[in-house]
Amino acid sequence: MKKIIFMALLATTIFACSNEDNEVTQETTNLKSLDFSFDVASPKTRMSDDKVTEAITAVRNNIQSITIEYFNASSASLGTYDFTPEQVATAKGDDQDAAAAGRSAVRISSIPSATTKVNVYMNVDKSAADINDLQIGYTKMEYCGTPEDITLKTAGGERTDGSTNDLYCVEVSVAPVLSRFEFHGKATDIKVNSSASGTLPTGVENGTKDQTKAHVSDATIAAAEKAAQEAWRKANPGSPDPTWSYTYTVSYAYDDAYTITGINGYYMNNIPLTKGGNLVLNANNGTGDWNSDAQDKYKAGGDMEKMFDTTVDADKVIAYNLFPQTATNGTSASTTDVKTSMPHFVLKLATSASGTASTRWLTIRALKAADALVTSFDAGKVYVLNAADININQYSAKLKVTANGTVGPEIPEPVDPTDPNPEPVGKDLDVLVKITEWTIVNVKPEW
Repeated sequence: MKKIIFMALLATTIFACSNEDNEVTQETTNLKSLDFSFDVASPKTRMSDDKVTEAITAVRNNIQSITIEYFNASSASLGTYDFTPEQVATAKGDDQDAAAAGRSAVRISSIPSATTKVNVYMNVDKSAADINDLQIGYTKMEYCGTPEDITLKTAGGERTDGSTNDLYCVEVSVAPVLSRFEFHGKATDIKVNSSASGTLPTGVENGTKDQTKAHVSDATIAAAEKAAQEAWRKANPGSPDPTWSYTYTVSYAYDDAYTITGINGYYMNNIPLTKGGNLVLNANNGTGDWNSDAQDKYKAGGDMEKMFDTTVDADKVIAYNLFPQTATNGTSASTTDVKTSMPHFVLKLATSASGTASTRWLTIRALKAADALVTSFDAGKVYVLNAADININQYSAKLKVTANGTVGPEIPEPVDPTDPNPEPVGKDLDVLVKITEWTIVNVKPEW
């Protein structure tokens, strides 16, 4: 895990300095002071919106503000302290890359004597109103930690500087408060299985319903069974319905081939626009585009103007900072829960078939990690979809049910996850991912 460590030295002191902008609850008159310095662990990584070899150093260099919060033994907040501009400058100074003994510390006085834990918040932007305001680089976004216990480092009587104050220390690891979704690659990286080059899967011949469920949906099976019943009734006019018995045959056939020539749009959907806000799910107009409400949201000045891109620079990737989001029913969420309550990513694809250009849309509504559904987008984690891991199968499964010896009509079920409309009903793509702490999370599609 790439993490930032804040080193703090706590000591009792006889002096105090006031700061009208800071809120500190004084539980007793016997206060502690804080010597604060800034440390970095495991600084090497590659973040998405900039290519850097020492990412955490870049984060330190871009610190805008630091706030420390104090807690007592019951984990109740004792107040906060905001660094002054001069203290922030010290915390981001060049010597902060050195070992702890070589770093300049910031002396903070008037810390409550009941303090047993400390937490750190960095780059808190109180003016940010919604998700559009938070589409900034990783070096400038908000970071926070988890309250950590302070520990006694040196008893006062053992100090070489003559002080009788006890010296305490604490380490707090911080991570971004947002989660992140990224798309890497281009249209030519997407894999296409078509009649031009590809293979069809093996189907089922006179099999069982359980075998058939591995190939088509329950809705298609029900429709094919009903169609086979009607075929039997037509073949046996006037006869009462029998006790139905079925066999199932599934075959595969290619659809008309098309090539993907480009990506003309990247959209985030089904997300909250403010922290703790309701999910916003944009819909299509049924004629190949978003409806008017959605278009208003994605346009310049709209509520989701920065949740949409049409191009990406050659040395960059598509990246969206998102509020953390958890699926309905949490870790017990079903696929339906995930698809209705987790973020959606939509690609607008430029395609060509027999020389005719058209638009198709690919909607991604669910992520998987090691075959388990991703039921939350967590703060400090990056979820990356690589275009090379997308496979578009341009074929359909065709189910034919035999009811009591009478063969019913063939019912097709398209496998291709693309559609003429964004956010189509009942057609989408699941994605396989790896999840790590604020590093690249590789995403692979599965459907």
